[in-house]
Amino acid sequence: MTTVTDSPGNSAIAPLQTVAQLTHLQRLEAESIHIMREVVAECERPVMLYSIGKDSSVMLHLAIKAFHLHKRQTDVWYVPPSDKLLLVVADVRKGSPSEGLVQRIVLGDGNSRLVRIPPGVAHGVKNLAATRGRIIYLVDTHFSPDPDTSDEGRLPWDFAGIDVWEPTRG
Repeated sequence: MTTVTDSPGNSAIAPLQTVAQLTHLQRLEAESIHIMREVVAECERPVMLYSIGKDSSVMLHLAIKAFHLHKRQTDVWYVPPSDKLLLVVADVRKGSPSEGLVQRIVLGDGNSRLVRIPPGVAHGVKNLAATRGRIIYLVDTHFSPDPDTSDEGRLPWDFAGIDVWEPTRG
């Protein structure tokens, strides 16, 4: 085995795992990081990765965070395949062809995908996993805490009905 060093005289860096050595979820998460990098590279106006942390939010088991919407901001959400969150989106845009439509989307749960949430679409999330769930955000607008320029709006957690948060089977 060849030892990799960062420069002559420095200590060795641990060898990288090959794709064959990664678990299925590790491969999906590596692919997801690649997808996020591609999304950022394609954005016309990337601003920041945002959340409660620097670029992500963590939710406890069965926690619900809802409903939230923006006037101008577009969100792109990613949930790692090892987590399982229920995203509920409700189109509250006046005159939209899908006005009033409520959609439930399970994110993570062994799958790797991005979800784009346009301005005017209310969204909320519930952690369905027995462990903490993570959301990674990409947004295209700077946050403003000033109420006069804030882009954010809120609706009650039960805006789309209480049953929207219940897991369904089948």
